Amino acid sequence: MPFCRCCTISIGYCVSTRREQTWREVVIAADQALYAAKQAGRNRVVGSQWLNL
Repeated sequence: MPFCRCCTISIGYCVSTRREQTWREVVIAADQALYAAKQAGRNRVVGSQWLNL
């Protein structure tokens, strides 16, 4: 049986332009995006963002 060298990746990220946002809040949002990517299946990228509008 041949050895398969396959790799899958799930990525979660957060982009913030709000100055009052703490690093902890950004990391928590990125972590939540990562779990959403894992729930969506293999090889997914999910992002979260806060914008000052």
